[in-house]
Amino acid sequence: MKSCNNPIAIPLFLTAVSALFVGLNLPQKQNLPTVTRQQDPNRPNIVVILADDLGYGDISANGKNFVQTPNIDALAKSGALCTNGYANAPFCSPSRAAILTGRYQHRFGFEFLYPATAKRDSVAGLPFEEITLAEQLKKQGYATAMFGKWHIGNRKNNTPTDRGFDQYYGTLGGHTMYKDSSDADVENSPQRWWPGSATSFHRDDYSAIFDGKKEVTEKEYTTDVFSRKASEFIDQHKTSPFFLYVPFNAVHFPFQATKNYTDRFKGEKDKNKRIYYGMIAALDDAVGSIVQKLKATGLDKNTLIVFTSDNGGAGFLKAPYNGPLSGVKGLLFEGGIRVPYIVSWAGKIPAGTVYTQPVAGMDIYTTAVAASHGTLAKDRPYDGVDLLPYLSGKTKSAPHQTLFWRFGKNKAVRQGDWKLFYYGQEDKYSLFNLEKDIAERQDVSASNSAKVAELKQALATWEKGTLPPAWADGGLPKFKPGKEGNGQYRVGPDGNLFYIY
Repeated sequence: MKSCNNPIAIPLFLTAVSALFVGLNLPQKQNLPTVTRQQDPNRPNIVVILADDLGYGDISANGKNFVQTPNIDALAKSGALCTNGYANAPFCSPSRAAILTGRYQHRFGFEFLYPATAKRDSVAGLPFEEITLAEQLKKQGYATAMFGKWHIGNRKNNTPTDRGFDQYYGTLGGHTMYKDSSDADVENSPQRWWPGSATSFHRDDYSAIFDGKKEVTEKEYTTDVFSRKASEFIDQHKTSPFFLYVPFNAVHFPFQATKNYTDRFKGEKDKNKRIYYGMIAALDDAVGSIVQKLKATGLDKNTLIVFTSDNGGAGFLKAPYNGPLSGVKGLLFEGGIRVPYIVSWAGKIPAGTVYTQPVAGMDIYTTAVAASHGTLAKDRPYDGVDLLPYLSGKTKSAPHQTLFWRFGKNKAVRQGDWKLFYYGQEDKYSLFNLEKDIAERQDVSASNSAKVAELKQALATWEKGTLPPAWADGGLPKFKPGKEGNGQYRVGPDGNLFYIY
């Protein structure tokens, strides 16, 4: 409860009641009524909605798309659509580590995917020394909840309720079954993650569903249940600030959708695509239900909402769409790291803003702490930037002069319109001007040797502040550009890179 020491703010009827208590010689309660959201604009609610493997072109706000996403588009129109929004990694778990710490994940060795084979006592996962956004906001008096996919640790004392979340319902691992694949109302795609792999229609060990630390049986479609629980949490916390983190497992493999959604796309003959489109539609409705609940409770005016994805679309699954971008999940080309990115806060960020400067997933942490008037820990550097002055138009410069990526032997640097890409397997640098060549088709390194040298030096300097990977790569197939074959990619008819089998 919030206390108030100003007697003028106490309603007269409460003063009279207090006098009556004195007259009856009854003990007086000193705490005053909880301050409502409208009375406390310095402590807004924070809602972070994270999609899983959602491609840059998978939302209609980013241009031509096969699926309309009216609810996500409406959220974008209510605030800022960031057209150069980036994930901090081309894969799920390291990207999530950056979002929840506000730091490059390389600072603490979280470079690779959380291993699918990790045991419950594995050292892999988010180090205990890192301060999660939930831990930070909880110290500031926020109620905290998470509904969805964790994927940054499953060892003892490293699950969501150990890392700052009061409530948790979801899966600890990288993917889980959306719904029992034998249910009559669900359609399942036969698409495999890669040739020879299983379709992963299962829930066991780290892919099970947990309520807190207890494994439970869940029959509802996960996208629906996570949004429903998010709405219930909002209802339960109307009068005190909260941090709500909803990292959906949608639209990650395996592809499953209920028929009420796949029926919307009967015209699509490709079953794999039809199911994927249904998954996007379900995700869009889920986002809409959360936003609508905020409006229905009157909390939308004092809630900072962020929507983004943990990495680019998994184009090798033959349905996700990264728009005009080359590459897909797993690569440091734009299609692997440029993602949908929306920030909305009524009265703080002008509606209809289209923001073109680069921003990153790690900025969510610092933006949330600044919005809630918190203080960052002094014992570590934070790489994220408070985006509010930039998105509001108060600050005209770019939030980041330079952004960096490293995933194993591959590295990338973006500075202004320039992007340097290092392909480690061939020890080759390529330079692209993204303003002129968003698809990264034209390597201009030969004619811009000074810029290449400058960005190589910037990368080397950044790497001095990073740690080696704390565990080995998760064993995904290796991808080699320019050749056709198993698990590799080539240039398609439109000139963009995509995976083939």
